[in-house]
Amino acid sequence: MFATAVVVLIAANILTQAGQSASRLEARILQNSSEKVVHAPPFTDLESLCDLDGNLYFHLDTNEVMFISANGNESHKFTLSDDEKSGFQNFALSPSGDLYVLTLVNGEYQIVTFDDDGMPRHPVTLQVADHIFNDKFLAFDDGTVLFRGLFDEGAPSKMQGKSYTALFEPSGKLRKQLSTIAADDLPDVKKLGEARDGAVATGEDGNAYVLTSKGINVISENGLLVRHFDVQKPDPKSLEYKIYVSGGTIALVLIPSESTRITRADFLLLDATTGEPFGLYSTSPEIGPRDVCYSRQEGFTFLRRKQGQETLIKAPLN
Repeated sequence: MFATAVVVLIAANILTQAGQSASRLEARILQNSSEKVVHAPPFTDLESLCDLDGNLYFHLDTNEVMFISANGNESHKFTLSDDEKSGFQNFALSPSGDLYVLTLVNGEYQIVTFDDDGMPRHPVTLQVADHIFNDKFLAFDDGTVLFRGLFDEGAPSKMQGKSYTALFEPSGKLRKQLSTIAADDLPDVKKLGEARDGAVATGEDGNAYVLTSKGINVISENGLLVRHFDVQKPDPKSLEYKIYVSGGTIALVLIPSESTRITRADFLLLDATTGEPFGLYSTSPEIGPRDVCYSRQEGFTFLRRKQGQETLIKAPLN
């Protein structure tokens, strides 16, 4: 009974800030509530994803993908062929936790999926337009994928830097081009690959949440614009580089854009239906900036190296 009352009180405190502009939200400091040493060999990762169960997937600097279970007790690697490793472009998880790796081999974008034993299946070639630099990649449960990119320097001059967003069937066939829905052109094509606002995530509702510098577009797997809302960053200079969707909420990860060494991250929480901000959180020095998962029920999960061991840290919403 007491635990239920505490949960209700926390939820009520969070929602009292609903409707306020993001710039007026008071940041709360996330605190370490528990930690668990990860049972995995030492690794260096470039990016991370998590599924609805909290299992973690890391893009390693060897262009392999490491799986670590939510409790940190199990781990294994998904390994590609040499050509696929050298052509590694991106990776995605379907809501149910199936892994998709995007590669660029012999000038063709291909998708590699894996069987139940973790072995790679025969790759599927995507019918992507020519001269496209991949930026974001997302997978739905039925095998449909969303490919987001920009026309590179090899494209006609009037197309360079313009966005390209499209849905592809599990067979690789183009289902629908969505550039008019998720447009976010790059003013200077020479800045391809540089950090900028933008991320994608699939929600439990089966929709894609596409974050750009112009807001968030919610897109169905049939390519329909379900809704759009603008996003006001608490600090206009911060960089929105990751998006989580859980339990009817969105968590945007913000990092200082002018910092040479990232020592903290901020998290802006939004209502996934209205886009209204209702919470703002910052990490403490004890936790650090390395977020790897978010759940509305459990809060944030971080990974930090402590005493030479990778450690999972839980930080609930307070």
